[in-house]
Amino acid sequence: MKERLAKNRENKSTNMNKVNKVLILSSILSLFYLPCKAQIEIVKDPPSEIVDAFYSNDTTLMSEYIKSGKYPMGYKPSYRISPIESAIWKNRIAIVMFLINNAGFTLTNDDISSMLYREHVNIDEFNSLLSLSSGKNKIDVTKWKEKYLNEWENESSDGAILNGYYYFRFKLIIMYGFDLINVVDSEQRTEFYISVIEHQDLELLDLLNYEDEAFNGHTCNGPTVLTSAVYSKNYYLVKYLVDKGLDKTVRIFEACYDDAKEGPNAYEIALSLGNKELIDLLKD
Repeated sequence: MKERLAKNRENKSTNMNKVNKVLILSSILSLFYLPCKAQIEIVKDPPSEIVDAFYSNDTTLMSEYIKSGKYPMGYKPSYRISPIESAIWKNRIAIVMFLINNAGFTLTNDDISSMLYREHVNIDEFNSLLSLSSGKNKIDVTKWKEKYLNEWENESSDGAILNGYYYFRFKLIIMYGFDLINVVDSEQRTEFYISVIEHQDLELLDLLNYEDEAFNGHTCNGPTVLTSAVYSKNYYLVKYLVDKGLDKTVRIFEACYDDAKEGPNAYEIALSLGNKELIDLLKD
């Protein structure tokens, strides 16, 4: 009988412990649930007149709505493009910077990509924007302007070199530490890398990501990065690229038109140039 009573007391104690654990767990869950519920209730679409202000040039009005909490930080309406995308499309780089500094927005790879080929984007503002977004000191581009912007209408004989206006922007993206793979498509990257070779831009060479497949790709006009380097007859440049793992067997391939045709590889170009140093470097 004593054993049965003891066992009953033990069972009651176990059941009470289970109940207490359930109550404690419920209390803990409620602590997480209530703030989340409150947050869900707080974040609502602001009135249209408030939202519209963030698609304008009126930074004073934007500041008032941000300080008063009427516009949630980083808010992006589901029914239209975000304020930062709108500012980019309208070439309002100063507004883009304001939104990053004050309204909780960040610059995405897609945002950078959309600015690359917009002709009316101010270079100095673009430079300041990348500096702000990367958290790095602004780069002095005074010498770049004279060197690259004069090439606005100039192209190399094979058409592969990037217009100096765009080369300028690509270079800024690299110098600020953004990954070009996430910003530009493969053929455009190949074209840029060839431009780096044709410019013999030693400042950039050590900053490039040589694991990028675009290094062994072709432009529409055919050349590869390595074949372009061989044509420059710069032994040290070619050796640098070979040491970085570029494929020596990839051939020039012109594919702009229906009559696509294959050309020589790096070794065969060296043979045609009669350059013994390059021939020895590139032969299998």
